[in-house]
Amino acid sequence: MPMLALGWMSMYIPLKPIRSYYEEKMKKTITIICITLSLLIILDSFNFAQALVMFLLAGVIPGTNIAIDGARMLEFFSLAIGFTVGRVMMYGLRTFKLRLTSISQVRA
Repeated sequence: MPMLALGWMSMYIPLKPIRSYYEEKMKKTITIICITLSLLIILDSFNFAQALVMFLLAGVIPGTNIAIDGARMLEFFSLAIGFTVGRVMMYGLRTFKLRLTSISQVRA
């Protein structure tokens, strides 16, 4: 461990390494990138992309030879898109309402 000599004093103060904010952020970023790349490699080994595309375009359930007909896939997509649009709209309305209430508050 490095020591700091204070000249006329005969005492040495041990210096601890100081981790900066950027070092901690860099460690976290590298960890997230490594985990993401590992997940992508694992999904690639299962042919995830091909299974997803086959499900979305042809209605083939992954791992089976069962195919869903077009009407059921249309219902599925309509339901999924409806839920997604509904969630986005509710988030927008909620933030708009919060902004409106914060603007209308009387400040002393």
